[in-house]
Amino acid sequence: MSKKIFVCMLILLSLICKKTAPKTYEELYNTAVQHFSANEFEKAISLFKQVLEINPTIYKAYYNIGVCYQELRDTNRAIKYFHKTIQVNPNYTRAYQYLCTIFLQQKQFKKVEDMCRTILRLSKNNKMALHNMGYALNRQGKQQEAISYYKKVIELYPDFAPSHFEIARAYLATGNFKEGWHHFEWRIKQYKWNIHPKNYDHLKLEDIKNKIILIKSERGFGDCIQFLRYIPLLKKCGAKKIILTLFKPLVPLFKSCNSIDSIVTNKKEIPRHDIQIPIMSLPLIFETTYKTIPQNIPYLFANQKLTKQWEKILSEDKNFKIGLCWQSGPNPNLESNPLSRRSVPLEIFSDIADIENITFYSLQRFEGADQIYSTPAGFYVRTFGENFDTKNGSFMDTAAIMKNLDLVISVDTAVAHLAGALGINTWIILPCVAEWRWMQAIEHSPWYPTVKLFRQRKPQDYSYVIQKIKSEVKHLLSKGEANEK
Repeated sequence: MSKKIFVCMLILLSLICKKTAPKTYEELYNTAVQHFSANEFEKAISLFKQVLEINPTIYKAYYNIGVCYQELRDTNRAIKYFHKTIQVNPNYTRAYQYLCTIFLQQKQFKKVEDMCRTILRLSKNNKMALHNMGYALNRQGKQQEAISYYKKVIELYPDFAPSHFEIARAYLATGNFKEGWHHFEWRIKQYKWNIHPKNYDHLKLEDIKNKIILIKSERGFGDCIQFLRYIPLLKKCGAKKIILTLFKPLVPLFKSCNSIDSIVTNKKEIPRHDIQIPIMSLPLIFETTYKTIPQNIPYLFANQKLTKQWEKILSEDKNFKIGLCWQSGPNPNLESNPLSRRSVPLEIFSDIADIENITFYSLQRFEGADQIYSTPAGFYVRTFGENFDTKNGSFMDTAAIMKNLDLVISVDTAVAHLAGALGINTWIILPCVAEWRWMQAIEHSPWYPTVKLFRQRKPQDYSYVIQKIKSEVKHLLSKGEANEK
């Protein structure tokens, strides 16, 4: 073999060896990142794992695998790799932040606290850790602790709307209405509503005189019912005309409020007006405190004709008549958290069905109404037929029926607000951590004088509440018998 041929063979051999040589972990990592950027998460995971086989100390590879699994909605594996990231690098804040986000989604608020405390130890002014810490505490009913974290966020980041909105709810729940209503205005930025605060910012009650006021409904039916109480007060302050934008289902019911001059359901056809005010901003304008909540009850009224029709039907029942509403509308933020879940199973009321001389009536529509067909033996709930609240309009039959009942027992939903606004004797079952409007620990609502509050002591444990309700029902019946004698 000639020398020239031998040299050529060596060169060819070296090229082959170079081509088949394994890639370095740096090359694998960079390729994995490219696949990650292209949303090719499974390929990226495979390459990141190869990186870790070569060098198991590359904490960012663990982290990126966790992110990939999270993108693939494989939460358990994502958590596993974020924890591995922390094992290799206990100071890598991003891993804690991702875990915090996951635990927030899972409503595991104690774990959120743990993650946030670690993040704040590493970065004491971390905006999202401060906010999430407040959020987790607030959702556990620890409002005073939550307020301190929200204050810190607002001090450092004055325009961060979520913390303003959350501190508002914490203040209102603890009775600090002065601070609460002020921060509550940030809900408009939080939800990016098309409302211009300049129309009512710094508005004084004397500015309302002889003005056409547009009141804009917001959020849910219950909110509209609760804050409708302020509209008659606007008229007393000299408002020339009041226009209300409203959800269509509420129109027939709200027509019973004489202070409303016009109701609009099409937002594209808003008539001329001087001032527009979101309905839940009215407490701020009236500088409402705990002691000055307007209690001009009733401020909604059942249709007289319907009330008489139902009176004829219900008067045949000589028992103590109880209306039940056990399921609220679907609100993921509340219903997915056992601490704040408002709905209760209908069957829990079977524990008071053995009381003599009582009849249960269903005020439930839509969600949860099918539970009537699977009640325990001996527990019967009467219904009002297929035309209930359909032929005459939403809540119209409900309001008229309520006027003919002895008691309404409801969870926190629009039915409870309607009963309170009508001045009906009403008991509301509340979760461990109730919404801000029901405050903390109190048994009687400052918003509705005829409403009594029954609070769960443990998440989804109804035994205490139902036994207390049973005792109270027996007491009412005994009073009734005594009065008859």
